[in-house]
Amino acid sequence: MSIYKVIAVEPRMIYCSYFHQVKLVDGKEDYNKAFKSLHQYLQKETDKIEKGLKKFQNKVLIKNTEMLMSVLSEYLQTPLQNDLDSIRKIVVDTLGKNCNQVGLNIRYGVDMSYTGEVVFLDTQYALLKRLEKSGSDYLKNLGLEVTSTDYKVFESLFIIESSLNLDIIEHFINKKNENVIRLFSNNKSEGSLSSCTLYNLIYSDGAAVQKLFDKEVVEIVIFFSKPTDIDYDTFNNSLIEALEKLWVTLQIPYITLMQKKLGLGRGSDSVLRLYLDIAQENVTETLRWLSMYKEVGFVRQTLMDEGKLIIKHLLK
Repeated sequence: MSIYKVIAVEPRMIYCSYFHQVKLVDGKEDYNKAFKSLHQYLQKETDKIEKGLKKFQNKVLIKNTEMLMSVLSEYLQTPLQNDLDSIRKIVVDTLGKNCNQVGLNIRYGVDMSYTGEVVFLDTQYALLKRLEKSGSDYLKNLGLEVTSTDYKVFESLFIIESSLNLDIIEHFINKKNENVIRLFSNNKSEGSLSSCTLYNLIYSDGAAVQKLFDKEVVEIVIFFSKPTDIDYDTFNNSLIEALEKLWVTLQIPYITLMQKKLGLGRGSDSVLRLYLDIAQENVTETLRWLSMYKEVGFVRQTLMDEGKLIIKHLLK
């Protein structure tokens, strides 16, 4: 039986945030190509494991059905022998439903993954400049070299359902080759730096994020922590209410709010991600709306006064 059913909770959507950079001696395009290949590989392996699991489950189902039919046939009277096919179908359907009820009904592997390059906009908008400075300092505290011209900073996101899939991702990567494994190293002497944090998804709204990749997309990422004098339920509910109004007012294509898993990673407790069309006006308009939000004061204070912002261009 699934442990999630025993403790009466639903499996969480988990975002694995992986900041990384290497000394781009071979050029940024080669590095981008390596990660694009990795994301394609993860999707391919996810599809394979999904098909393999289905095949395995069907095999077990057929085996158990035949075993039960063998036992039942000893007790079936002769007139009922003609109904064996009907009985077999009932047994298969019943066993299948039982497996779905007691099993872990999640997608195994990676639900989605992508990489974005951290960029700094050339802007005169004071709020954006201040938030970007805070974001730059935040990345430095994670151990990344933001100001070096030899390095570019990237963030890869791996979206999975249930922490069980962390083992599966590791299995996928270890299966690949040494070049892919090196992408996940943290060895400054070899020219690579990285920082990884795990988050639970708290809220999302908008179109499926996959649809955003049909066009150029910029991602606003705001790191922040809850005020100590406010409980999580009050804070999250107020923040979600503000984000719902933001989504309706500005028609933000996609919004996610996530909270760091206990003790798993460095940095702030929470992250807000806003996915926008690449035009800079969309960025400034969104920040201006949040800075003028007055319904709940601590929402504006947490995001705009104390938040750390980075902007990413999603790589295709």
